[in-house]
Amino acid sequence: MVEIQKYFENAWELIKEEAYTISDIRWISTDQNSAACIYSYHYEGYHNGKLVSGNGRATNVFVKTEIGM
Repeated sequence: MVEIQKYFENAWELIKEEAYTISDIRWISTDQNSAACIYSYHYEGYHNGKLVSGNGRATNVFVKTEIGM
């Protein structure tokens, strides 16, 4: 999990004033302990003072865990 956290923290530092949106969310699996979805995303912000933007597809998997683990 530390690697994922570092990835996102680095991205948040690189792109200033970022606007991030998602669309076309499809839940592909859900049960009492987990869920997975796929979606399209778009981002826009400033990198080294220049406006940049991009888009793509992403997958998220959520797993229910006990608090304190």
